[in-house]
Amino acid sequence: MITLSQDKINSLLALPGNSTCLECESSQVEWASFPTAIFLCSTCGRQHKGFTNEEKIKSLSVSEFSENDINKLEIGGNGRYLNFISGYNISKNEPNMESKYRTYATAYYNALIELEVLKAKGANGAENTLNNLVGKKPSKELGAQLLGGEPDPYKEMVKQVEKSEESTVGGIFSLIGSKISSVSESLGINKVYENIDSKLTEYGIKDKISKGVDYAKTAGVYLVDKGKQIYETPVVQGAFSKMKEGVNYVNSSAIKMINNITGNNTSNYSQVGQQNNLNFLDNNSQGVYNQLNNDQL
Repeated sequence: MITLSQDKINSLLALPGNSTCLECESSQVEWASFPTAIFLCSTCGRQHKGFTNEEKIKSLSVSEFSENDINKLEIGGNGRYLNFISGYNISKNEPNMESKYRTYATAYYNALIELEVLKAKGANGAENTLNNLVGKKPSKELGAQLLGGEPDPYKEMVKQVEKSEESTVGGIFSLIGSKISSVSESLGINKVYENIDSKLTEYGIKDKISKGVDYAKTAGVYLVDKGKQIYETPVVQGAFSKMKEGVNYVNSSAIKMINNITGNNTSNYSQVGQQNNLNFLDNNSQGVYNQLNNDQL
């Protein structure tokens, strides 16, 4: 979680449509609204705070933003959202401001932005889910309708990807970081470190730490995915199979030698030996096995 620098705020507001409030076109843009990732003035921001859905309002200059928040603002923004809803007969100047954010169209748009961010991160299953979502784009008629008490079908698709992402190495680190941040905020620990945080930002250290964490998360996801791919290849699976056979062979040989020394019944060894596939053994190893089997050692 970071506080946006003035340079970052300026770069976000320079994107299409973001320099004015989405609702009233005021040039005093001071707030960002999620999950739709749009920019608002203070007056309209206060109205958004009263919405009954899961909307979250953040001050551009004071609030802390996650990596996902920033990515959503970069991918989304006022221009993209207005262009999207224009195809659904949803007026930008809807008398009931809240209604356009409770439509199927906006629910779909929110999921689209979220999945694009997850795909850019390389989240497990994000690309396939995004492709499926594109195929479920609501019609003009459905898009303009308000979501009732039924579950948001598009949000459920995002949740499946997020759940899968949390099971990866990168996702686990991200989840831990989120939990620590939440606990710190509730305990007021963040306030104690405000001066330290400002110095880290001033000297550019905080940005380097953030980039390092992002890289570690990305690398973690990559290694898990690649490791799984490599493990499932026929070559590696074959190698594991041979290793297992080798262990079984050594175990059987040891049992045989112990039985020879103690004079115990060797039936258990015979049963084990019959289950082993010894094709992987070279000639020398096969010879040793034959000697053991013929009581020549």
